[in-house]
Amino acid sequence: DAAEAIETDPERAFDRAWVAEVARVALEQARQELRSEGREVPLQVYEAYELAEEPPTYAAIAANFGIKESDVRNHLHAVRERVREKVREELARTTRGAKELEEEWRGFFLS
Repeated sequence: DAAEAIETDPERAFDRAWVAEVARVALEQARQELRSEGREVPLQVYEAYELAEEPPTYAAIAANFGIKESDVRNHLHAVRERVREKVREELARTTRGAKELEEEWRGFFLS
C-alpha cells in the first residue's frame, strides 16, 4: 500500500534521518548556548513542552515552573527561534551558496 511504500522509500528514509540529525545538532547547540547564557528556565520550559510525548498545557508548565503563562509563551517563542537559527546555521554549513541554502531550508520543513 502507499503508506508502506513511503516508509520503505530509501530517499524518504534518508531525508527523515537527515532532518532528525540536523534538528539534533541544532537543539544541542541551542542548549549549550542557552546554558552558557544562564537561560536554563527557558530551555527547561521548551524541553517540557516540545520534547514531551504529549505536551502539557501552558498552565501546567507555568505552575510547574512558578511562572506566568505569558512567560511560558515567551520562553517557547525565544527558544524556538534559537533552534531555528541553529538549524539555519547548520544548513548553511553544509550548503554552497544562498540558493542551495534556501532550497535546503524549504526541504527541511517538508521532510
